[in-house]
Amino acid sequence: MKHFSILFLMCAGVMAQTPTATIHVYRPNGFFGIGSHPAIYCDGIELTRLYRDSIFTTELPPGKHMITGGRSEVGEFLDL
Repeated sequence: MKHFSILFLMCAGVMAQTPTATIHVYRPNGFFGIGSHPAIYCDGIELTRLYRDSIFTTELPPGKHMITGGRSEVGEFLDL
């Protein structure tokens, strides 16, 4: 079983016309899952793969989004 930690941080994006939300996903450097590079999905679409001690940042439109680590039904349901 692969183990990894993901920290979700949210902050409102400031733009002139289109409001957005910024998502930061952090994968700490650790022993578990040392050879894995889990994919991060938003609403079923793969956004990136995370390597140890890395941060991924993206902007999303406001609304409800499901953020998952890997192809899983388990994740964080966010209302941005």
